[in-house]
This record gives sequence, structure tokens and C-alpha cells, in this order.
Amino acid sequence: MSYRTLDATEIVKTLRSLEQRIAQRFPESGLSKVCRELVSIGEDAQHRAEAIATPNVALRITIYVAIVAGLLGLVVVALVLTQLIQLQMGNECSDCFKASTRR
Repeated sequence: MSYRTLDATEIVKTLRSLEQRIAQRFPESGLSKVCRELVSIGEDAQHRAEAIATPNVALRITIYVAIVAGLLGLVVVALVLTQLIQLQMGNECSDCFKASTRR
């Protein structure tokens, strides 16, 4: 393990052993209460980190659907533009044909 990463399990384990040592040496001190609170905060942080690390399936599905809808929208726009261009070219060609047959 790198020194740049923290292991929540090890942190909580260290806090618990520190709490036990402080409680043995200074049983009624405010320091042991502070350490108990740190253990509680560490456990909460560990559970939150685990919850955050789990993949959000609903969000992933929503993103995939949005991407597919966007791609389908682009295809529709491309098809419509192609149709419009063909119609415009067809009208121009028919105008040219009509103009050439009028002579």
C-alpha cells in the first residue's frame, strides 16, 4: 500500500486500540470521551466511503439512455437534412429541366 492512500479499516482499528489504551490509563478523563467520539466518526466515515464506492446503477442506466437518445437524435437530424437537400436538389434539377424544355 502506498503512503498516499488511507485504509479506513486500519484507521478505525488504530482508533479503537488508542481508545482502549487511553481508557485504561485515564478512565474518567475527557480524552477517552474524545477518542470514543473519534472512533464513532471513523466508523461513520468508513461506512460512507463504502456506500460512495458502490456503483450507482440507476445513474449509469440514465446516462446510457441519454447517450443513445442523443445519438438517435443526431441520426434523425442527419436523415431530415439529407431529405431536405435531396428535395432542394430535385427542385433545382426539375427547374433546370423545365427551363431547357421551354425553348
